[in-house]
Amino acid sequence: MKIKKRSVKQVISLSCKGNYSNIGLWFGEIIGHLASKGIFASDYLMSVFFDDPRKVDVNELRCEVLVPVDVNFDSDEKFKFKVLDEINVVSEVHKGSIISSGSTYDKILTWLDLEGYKIVGPFSEIYYYDGVSPFSENYEFEIQIPVEKINQSIKVTDNIVGDGDEIKGDSDESEEDYEDEVDDPEVEEDTDEIEENYEDQEFLDEVGDEKSLLKKIVNSMIYVSDLHRSLEFYKNILGLKVMFFDENRNYLQFKVDGLDGLGLMIGEKKGNSVVLTFEVSNVDEVFNKLKSKLVHIVKEPLMQWWGGYYGEFVDPDGNVFGVVEVMK
Repeated sequence: MKIKKRSVKQVISLSCKGNYSNIGLWFGEIIGHLASKGIFASDYLMSVFFDDPRKVDVNELRCEVLVPVDVNFDSDEKFKFKVLDEINVVSEVHKGSIISSGSTYDKILTWLDLEGYKIVGPFSEIYYYDGVSPFSENYEFEIQIPVEKINQSIKVTDNIVGDGDEIKGDSDESEEDYEDEVDDPEVEEDTDEIEENYEDQEFLDEVGDEKSLLKKIVNSMIYVSDLHRSLEFYKNILGLKVMFFDENRNYLQFKVDGLDGLGLMIGEKKGNSVVLTFEVSNVDEVFNKLKSKLVHIVKEPLMQWWGGYYGEFVDPDGNVFGVVEVMK
């Protein structure tokens, strides 16, 4: 955890509204548009989030996807050229799947509260794309939050991504003004104390599986309206192997690698809000087969900012499934 100064940066932005899970598609749109004009990113891709998904309807969430550039660009109605101002931010690199990034955000917010900082702008993320899937434990991206020290001055350290030069404060400021410098030994000791406060949150990882409340996902349940129609779709179109079928109990289960089973049950909760994603070796081949069998495609395969080639289709009950090919 550190406080640093984010340098001035010129970017091209696309304003978006909707589920934040669509960010890959939004990046694909802006990158494709710029590529058609011979413009390419000069630095890591960024995004800015204006709403808390825990408080705002998923379809009303606002964000911007940003592509840093080193050329001028004439803004149009959709794609805007802008210059990001120099600001002080708290910075932390999240290491691991994007699914687990909530814990890193919580850690940052707790640290800010303990250290006496207030948030003065929207959260942003910088994606260290190197071909690693965002669902991989080896994935990394940087979280940045604009902050101000409450009633105290701030000492900043490194520039944003890739610039290791230290940024010095005004020469007439005293050493005491730099108490908040993160690379100060005293502050590092405080940071160690702060991290000790997370023992209760992290004990599951530390003590091992013996005391773990949750271990792994072993089964996924999908609610459908007609088991025989679903059997035809999942078995004959998707090619899944039937493990168990009990018509009296209205339950059907298929074998899927990585799960003990994919269950289908008669129920009223049709059309899932969680998208199950299957990894395949060739997305285009899979989608061509789906189309030949008149399966409804909701998202054509597109290259995503995080390195995957991804598309979506639906089953007869409107349940959405993702298909991804992780590019090497």
